[in-house]
Amino acid sequence: MSIIKKLRRTLAASLMLAAGHFTPATAQSTTDVWFCNNTGSDVFIAMVYWHYQNNRWQLYAWQRQNPGSCDSIGSVGSGMIYYFAEKEGRKFHWPAEAYVDKRYCVPNYAVNRPMNGGNCPSDERLVGFVGQSVNGSSFTINLNNN
Repeated sequence: MSIIKKLRRTLAASLMLAAGHFTPATAQSTTDVWFCNNTGSDVFIAMVYWHYQNNRWQLYAWQRQNPGSCDSIGSVGSGMIYYFAEKEGRKFHWPAEAYVDKRYCVPNYAVNRPMNGGNCPSDERLVGFVGQSVNGSSFTINLNNN
């Protein structure tokens, strides 16, 4: 590997660490992330994860889940993910305000795109995500009414 490539990787890792995100620059094993909707309402899920091919954080929103279902939202590189989920009508959400780790802008429509920095565009809103370290071949997150 050239000196320039090594310097770019070191700089990228330093910037991620300074921003509060740390993910190794090399690909890791993947984890299949499952969400179980243990409520009586439809739930919509947004997730932020490290996308190894793009070498940046990716926003995947909105995965709809029916009441009582457990579905895979996809396979991601093992490590940190951040998620936000809300019941239909935005009357209840996860995480509770006391457990928010990061705030990200999300649109009101389905997307799968690299994260945007800065202020939220007028068609997006700022919501609180909770971080979760996911490892192993699969990882399940339960969404309950309490």
